[in-house]
Amino acid sequence: NNSENVAAMIPKVKGIRRLGAAAYDLCLVAAGVYDGYWELRLGKWDMAAGYLMILEAGGICEFTEDDGKYNLVAGATDICDQIKKSVNLTN
Repeated sequence: NNSENVAAMIPKVKGIRRLGAAAYDLCLVAAGVYDGYWELRLGKWDMAAGYLMILEAGGICEFTEDDGKYNLVAGATDICDQIKKSVNLTN
């Protein structure tokens, strides 16, 4: 349940954006506007371009696949580690 993930992150961050396209959010991470990003149950088309942008910018983008959908975390290594400690990246 992603609402539980958001509730777990709110006390730890200055802001959370939860509406819009995953590709756009990943590009904002790649550009340094956002520190990190996570999302559950994405399609390949939702993350492909943003995934490449993150890697080209020197960040990391990790995902797991479950039944054709992808759970993803992106950002700098330390940010991704913090996100993974705070949110449940399983469906």
